[in-house]
Order: sequence, then C-alpha cells, then structure tokens
Amino acid sequence: MQQLILWSGLTALLLLFGVFYANRNILLNRSAQKSQPVSQNQPTAQSPSVPQPAPAPEPAQTPIASSGKPSTPQGSNPENDVILKQARAALQDSSASNWSNAIAVASQIPETDSLYATAQQEIERWSQAILDIAQGRASISNYPDAIAAARLVPNENQALYNQAQLQIQQWEQILQQVRNNQAQLKVARDKIKVGDPASYRSAIDAVSSIDPTQPGYAEVKQSIDQWSGAILEIAQAQAKKGRLTQAIESATLVPQNTPSAEAAKTAIAQWQSQLSQPKKN
Repeated sequence: MQQLILWSGLTALLLLFGVFYANRNILLNRSAQKSQPVSQNQPTAQSPSVPQPAPAPEPAQTPIASSGKPSTPQGSNPENDVILKQARAALQDSSASNWSNAIAVASQIPETDSLYATAQQEIERWSQAILDIAQGRASISNYPDAIAAARLVPNENQALYNQAQLQIQQWEQILQQVRNNQAQLKVARDKIKVGDPASYRSAIDAVSSIDPTQPGYAEVKQSIDQWSGAILEIAQAQAKKGRLTQAIESATLVPQNTPSAEAAKTAIAQWQSQLSQPKKN
C-alpha cells in the first residue's frame, strides 16, 4: 500500500514537471514583461541609431605678443609696407614735384597686396594736393607753373585727372592771350623815343585796343599810365623853357582816364592863361 502511494506521488510530480517544461517560454516572457515596464512615450520597437560624427576640434588660437610696433596687415608684403613709408617720407615740403614723387613710389604696391587700398587712398589725396597747388598758382596769374603742376596729376583717379586736363586747356588759352598782349606791348614800347611826346601817345594807342577784361591787362594799364605821365613831364619841361605853345600841344596828348589827365588839363589852362596875357614892354 505504501509503494502504491509513493508511485502515485512520483507520477504526479513528473506530470507537473512536464507541464512546466512545455510552457516555460510563456511563463518566462510574462515574468520579463512584469519586471520591465514600458514607458508611454517609448516606442515598442526602435530602429538602430546611426552614430553621428563628432565635430572636429577648433585649433587653439595663440595670443600674439605685442611688440610696441604696428603690425603689418595680413596678406601684406613687408617690402610694400616699406614702400608706402618711403612715399610718405618723400613729402618733405608742399611742392608739386614732391607729391608727384610720393605718388610714383606708392604706385609700386600691387593690387594683390592688402596695403593697395591704403596706397590708393593716399594717391588720391596727394593728387588733389597737386591740383590745389596748380590752382593756387593760377590765382596769382602764374599760369606757366600752374600748368606744369597740373600735368603732374596722375590718371589713377579719372575725375581728378579730367579736371586737371580741363584746367590745363583753360590756362593754356589764357597764357596764350597773355603772351599775345605782351607781344603787342613790346611793339608799343619799341615806338617810344625819349623826349618825343608823340611817340609816347603812339605807344598808348597801340595797346589801347586790348580788352581790359583780358588776362595780363594790369601790365598794359600800368604802361599806359606810365607813358601818360611821361608826356606830361615833357610838356612841363617845355613850359619851363618858355615854350608854352609847344607845352600845350604836348599836354593835350595825355589821354583821358589816366592819373595824369587832370593835371594835364590844369597845366593847359594855366599855360593858355599865360599866353593870353599881354606882353610887357
């Protein structure tokens, strides 16, 4: 009887073990799901993520120690920096030739150099300085030197260059007119004979056709006034010698609108009065 009970219990254990072994996968999956709760925002299945490459590290910047001197701009040839300094050093005075020399030196800096823009700014400023010098000379009627200075303006700045060329043309026309007037004035001087009032009047008439608005007329006006005074002096010298009639004739040659005109009229009236007086026996 005991053996029967033993065999019955052993048989039941074997059956339980068989059932457990047959359903072991199901039981294990349920146990795993209970031990690992799923988040509401977490997907049930995840695709494998592709690793992103790490950003390349930036090179560390080494601080530049200050040497107390201005550094050469990046991309600049040190030789061009020396060239620009030499150009500035050429400006020892404000003469147009020195400005021109400075421009010639600075023009050696190539376009590929970082100093090129600075050099061009200096060239433009120096070109304007040359034109200012030329205009200053023209303002005092020094047209030859004004033209010479304006011809030094380079063509890097087309606007300044065109302005210089236009003024050169204008000043050349003025200078030519001045030379023509001077030639006419020389012809008039050649007519003068010392002591001959008529020759002085002939010289005055030779330049009276020159327009007072023309350049260089100041010299013409000065000559006319000088010759008019010479005529009056000759007349006065004749009157002192008692040649009143001849003195009156000479004084009438003094033209109007000259500094000597009023004095000549007064002298003529005086001499005529003397002639009208009866001679004493």
